[in-house]
Amino acid sequence: MRGWSAMFADEARIAVGATQFGVARPGEGIALRHEIEIRMSADRELALASIDISNMHGSMDIHNIETQVQHRVPRMWPLLSRWFRVPRRHVYRDPQGALHPIVAQVGVDQGCPGSSTLACIGVAGLHESLAEHCFVAGLQDDTYLLMAQAGIKQSLEAIAPALMQTGCQLNFRKSGVWSPTCAMVVAKVYSASLKCRMS
Repeated sequence: MRGWSAMFADEARIAVGATQFGVARPGEGIALRHEIEIRMSADRELALASIDISNMHGSMDIHNIETQVQHRVPRMWPLLSRWFRVPRRHVYRDPQGALHPIVAQVGVDQGCPGSSTLACIGVAGLHESLAEHCFVAGLQDDTYLLMAQAGIKQSLEAIAPALMQTGCQLNFRKSGVWSPTCAMVVAKVYSASLKCRMS
């Protein structure tokens, strides 16, 4: 799988677009942080939203990943299609130490070298949808949005329908919105907008 990942590294980087820092990008997290810091330094009125996807690797819809791969990295599909829907067997150790077999039929294997690439391809459409409303930068399951304060509500309302297409859910506990001038107001708008759309 490492060879498979390396084979498609350049194509996958192009497929996920400039918004995804988690695929074949030198420095990944550091590069993402610098990008956000530069933009916020240039415009001190921007609001920053941190969007965390709950268990992205384990919950992403298989059909969504297949569709995105066929559309964005067609050369990868003939290889992927041979094994992607085969149930994957895992072993879980409970608190008492007993082992239990688990058969996974959704998502990707988080320990597999190819899973990070496939998961990022799976959220490429989400990033494109959000980029219509604001600046987007993502690292695997973490997505950051930079927006003018006047566009906060519109940008946040776009998250729910775009996220539903991936089969994933938002992790409310790890997601939030911050602004230098109105953090509390922004947080209330964020909570009301997203919980309404996700329910």
